[in-house]
Amino acid sequence: MSDRDNNLMNTNTSTMFDNNNNNNNTASSFATAFKGRNTAMSTDDLRKARESRAADALRMKDEQLKILSEQNGNLLLSLDKVTTFTILLKLISFKYSAVCFDNYFITFSLMMMMM
Repeated sequence: MSDRDNNLMNTNTSTMFDNNNNNNNTASSFATAFKGRNTAMSTDDLRKARESRAADALRMKDEQLKILSEQNGNLLLSLDKVTTFTILLKLISFKYSAVCFDNYFITFSLMMMMM
């Protein structure tokens, strides 16, 4: 073998060992990420976890709908009160206008009588 071939083999071998060291570092970082977990999760465990998250999300949505329905009911009651109050104000305004007209008519009649 020539020197060139020997250099190529040494370079390839060196690169291979460097990649292997990288893989070991990656494996150890994965191991630290799953520290405290004895075994990998089974498909049943994953399915149960997913179903649990879905049930929690559904429970939260139900609670949100309940709160929104309650707020909607309160808003409708407030709207009814405002509508009732508005009708009452219009009625009072109409009565006030009628009283003013009556006062004007009475005043005008009295003035005509005095003449």
